Amino acid sequence: MFDGPPEGAQVTWNNKRLPYQIFDDDSREISPVVGHTMIEYKKSLIVWGGYYFEEDNEFRYRSSTFLYILPAGLLTGCKDVKWILYHVPHGDVPPSISGACAVLCGCCIFIFGGYVRRSTPNNILEGQSSAMYVLDLVQERWSLVVTNDESLIPTPRDKMAGWCYKKKCYYFGGYGPGPFDMPNPALYLRDVGEFVADETRPFYWNNQLLIFDPDPTKQLNWTLAKVGGTVPSARAASACTFLERYNGILLFGGRSQNQRLNDLYLLDLSSLIWTQIDVTGINEPEGRTWCSLNALFPNQALIYGGYSNGARALSDFWRVEVQKDCVGRYLGTWTAVDTGLETKSRRLWHTAAIVDGQLFVCGGTDALLEEHIKIKGVLKKRMEPLPLSMICLGILFPVVQEVDMLPAPFQLRFAWARYVLSRGYQALHLGTEYFKKYKLLEILEMC
Repeated sequence: MFDGPPEGAQVTWNNKRLPYQIFDDDSREISPVVGHTMIEYKKSLIVWGGYYFEEDNEFRYRSSTFLYILPAGLLTGCKDVKWILYHVPHGDVPPSISGACAVLCGCCIFIFGGYVRRSTPNNILEGQSSAMYVLDLVQERWSLVVTNDESLIPTPRDKMAGWCYKKKCYYFGGYGPGPFDMPNPALYLRDVGEFVADETRPFYWNNQLLIFDPDPTKQLNWTLAKVGGTVPSARAASACTFLERYNGILLFGGRSQNQRLNDLYLLDLSSLIWTQIDVTGINEPEGRTWCSLNALFPNQALIYGGYSNGARALSDFWRVEVQKDCVGRYLGTWTAVDTGLETKSRRLWHTAAIVDGQLFVCGGTDALLEEHIKIKGVLKKRMEPLPLSMICLGILFPVVQEVDMLPAPFQLRFAWARYVLSRGYQALHLGTEYFKKYKLLEILEMC
C-alpha cells in the first residue's frame, strides 16, 4: 500500500477576493488525484485531499484548504465537465492527507484518519492518524475535535469505510498500528474487534466499527459498536453503500493480509447485526480493493474498477441484487454490466457517485506505479435514462437568451448553469456579479 507523498504545491489563486473559481476538467488546476475522499451533498460532489504525480517526477498533495466541487446535478445532460474550486482557509485546517474517510452529517463533513506527512525544519513526521477534523459548510470553518480526558480514542488508521446514521458517524475497518504498539495502549479503543498483523510491516488490519457522536453534550465522543452476527474479517480499502430497502450498509471486498476479497456483507443499521450474503449463480467479480460501490436501486448496487489479486487495475462493472428469502436469508445475485467503455477506463483508488441516473467517477489511477498516477478527467456513464426535465433543459440551454422565457422555478438555476458552464463569463439577465457573491452552501444547493 502507498505510504503517501511529501507535501506539495498549492493551487494558484488568481483573485483572492473571490472564495471560488471555475475550471475546466482538463485545466492545469485540476490535478490527477488518488487517496482522496468524496461526499455527496444533494447533487454536488465534494472531493477533498489526496495526492498526484507531478511532471517534475515528484508527488504532490492537494492543498487541504481547497474543496473540489463537481456540480453533478448540472452536468448530467452535458458533455462538458466543470469544477468549482472553493477556498476554505479558516480555523484548524487539517494537514495534507491521503486515505482519510469523510462522512457528511447534517451540514458538516467529518474527516477521520488517513496518512499524514508533515515537514518541519528539522524533521519529517509521517504515519497514520487518528485525528478527526470537521468542516462546517455553513460557517466555512475547520475545527479539530478534542475529546475529553476520559474518552478513549481509535488507533491511527487509514483506508476505512464510513457513513452517517441518525446524526452519528460510523467508520469500519482500516489499516495502521495496533493498540499495543502505541506508547500508551490504555488510551485506545480495543475491547471489541480484531487486529490482524501485516507480516511485512509493523501494521494491522482491523474490523472495528467505530461510532463518533458529534453531540457536544455527550460525555464520550468515540465508542466501539457492539455488533452481532457474522462480522466481516479485518480489512482495509473496502467499499460500502446504503441499501434503502433493508436500512442497511452493503460492504464489499477489501484487503486482509495478502488477499483481496470479494465477499458481501449487510449491516442492519437498527440492530448493528452483520449478515454475510450468500451469492447465487456462477458469476461473480474477482476479489479487489479500492473499487467503488454505489446504490442503483433500493436493493441493487454497482461496483466499478479496483485492484485485483493479480496486481491489475480493473475496468469491469458488476451489478448485485440483494433479495431476502422466506426464511430471512440474504441472497446476492451478480451480473456483469457491459458499459461499452474501452480498457482505458481501468481505475483504482477512485471515488464515484450516481446522480440523476448518471455515474460520475472522480480521480484514481490505472496502476500502482508512481509514473501512472496521472489519470485526469471525470468518467461519466449513464446507468438510467435521462429524466425528461433534463432532456428539455438540455435542448433549451444553447438557445435560450432570456430566462424570462422559462417558468419561474427554473430561471435562477438556469442562469447559474449558464454561469458555471461558461466558467463565469455569462449569467444571462442577472449578470456575473450576482453569482460572484455566492457562499459555499449556496453553491452546493444550486448544483
